[in-house]
Amino acid sequence: MPKIDAKTIQRELDDGWIWPVYWVYGPEALKAAELVRRIRTAVLGSETSQSLSEERLDGTTAEAGQIVDSAHTASLFGGLRFLLVRDAHAIKGAEILAPLLGPKVRIEDARSGALASVCVFVSKDLDARKKSSKLLLESAAVVHCEEVAEKDRDAWIAFLAKRRNFSVSPDAVVRLIRLEPWRLNIVDSELEKLQLLDGSEPGGQERASQPTAERRADEFADGLMERRGLAALAAAQAVAQSPENSFPLLGRLAWNVRHLRLWMVDGGRTLRLSPFLVDKLRNWSRRWTTAQLSDLQRDLCDLDLGA
Repeated sequence: MPKIDAKTIQRELDDGWIWPVYWVYGPEALKAAELVRRIRTAVLGSETSQSLSEERLDGTTAEAGQIVDSAHTASLFGGLRFLLVRDAHAIKGAEILAPLLGPKVRIEDARSGALASVCVFVSKDLDARKKSSKLLLESAAVVHCEEVAEKDRDAWIAFLAKRRNFSVSPDAVVRLIRLEPWRLNIVDSELEKLQLLDGSEPGGQERASQPTAERRADEFADGLMERRGLAALAAAQAVAQSPENSFPLLGRLAWNVRHLRLWMVDGGRTLRLSPFLVDKLRNWSRRWTTAQLSDLQRDLCDLDLGA
């Protein structure tokens, strides 16, 4: 069967279905962690940090036979067990896991004895050349936690902020959308920083209002893209004195210029971006020609290579 996306798995859990084996892999570790949490809650009926019906193994040390034995071990207290195996790509002889595989079942049937355990394997990848991978694709829930598409970034930012019970300003959302490299754990870390600077922290509002190097980098980027030379120059010195902000700024500017050029070439038909970025690109496009953007792309590339 084909790979299943995380949203489909969540719908299945909400509808009362569960798979004996989940194989979760891909670059988005936070997305994988969130999926594992939801599966665990469905199996154990609780989000508590520890459970006597839960076992965790490491694929770098546990043998495939040991994993099968653990999965077939009944809980001392009855009911369904949850088995989590990390670094599953390191398991040798993974085809031995075949007895654990099977179709999805109703959760109430699983808890009534149809399954001894639900096993979740978290892996770096899935090597399609291996025999074990073919077995997984045929008889397990294989979930690829791929990189978040640009058009979905604002929705994930909203989800992560809601999880922290934190309201993010539209300007902050735009900055977070343009982060490079873009990973959910990086975005979550940036949200934590913003939350610490929030007015709810003593003195936080005053600190947030102060001109920081990060804000000066934002001012420089906005000034450059809006072709407000004086505004960009006013922020340039602070940016130059802050390497931790000036180097990421190169990546952000390259992203801005590349997407603006694409927007101007075809009117944004090939781009799927959030409304925040669409408004930005529409505003910037009034101030540039494609030839000017090509020159700026070349200059940014030379600057990046020279850095």
